[in-house]
Amino acid sequence: MNKENNSKIKDYYNQLKEAWKIPYKRAGIKLMGYLLLFIIIFLLASITSRIDNNKKTYDSDKTTIIVQENKYLDKLNNLITKKQNISYIIYLGNVEYKINGIINNNIIDGYIEYNDEIKKIIIEANSINELKNNEKKELDLGINLELINLSSIVKTIKEKSSIIERIDDNTINYIYNLNINNKDCIIKVYSNEDMIYKIDINSETDKYILNFDN
Repeated sequence: MNKENNSKIKDYYNQLKEAWKIPYKRAGIKLMGYLLLFIIIFLLASITSRIDNNKKTYDSDKTTIIVQENKYLDKLNNLITKKQNISYIIYLGNVEYKINGIINNNIIDGYIEYNDEIKKIIIEANSINELKNNEKKELDLGINLELINLSSIVKTIKEKSSIIERIDDNTINYIYNLNINNKDCIIKVYSNEDMIYKIDINSETDKYILNFDN
């Protein structure tokens, strides 16, 4: 087989050598050579360009992800440092609690409504206190204060990975599956271009909806 191939190559070489002696055939051979060289150069340029474009796309996507992560961390930090209005709805079994007020330095000053009652309250140091006649009275309502304590929530989710739900270019939600106080919870953080505006916390029996308005 090798001898046959070598014989064919030798015959082709001899034919090419004979053709080279004839001027018009020599010009055709040169033209074919230039054409072949052009095709090789074109293919190499196309492959190189494709590799460069893929690398640029990858680098661009990587940069975008890093920027988005940094912006998200900034929004989380703003959530616990800015003074802002809050509106919480908490479902514990069949009981609904509504908390409205202002949060500043992780202290909530506002009102709580439940069972057709409205009470002036302050939430601080992991306790809910009713303010009445210039006195504080702690309320035991069964509310998990860890789930409305923004510093605690932010600290917890910063240490965990999330599932990213991209709604559009400006709206991205982050979903966490966590165990808090021996309860399996799903935490969903809603963010837009400027801020985190809502956090939902769900367990089998309870639901906490935290709304923010800078």
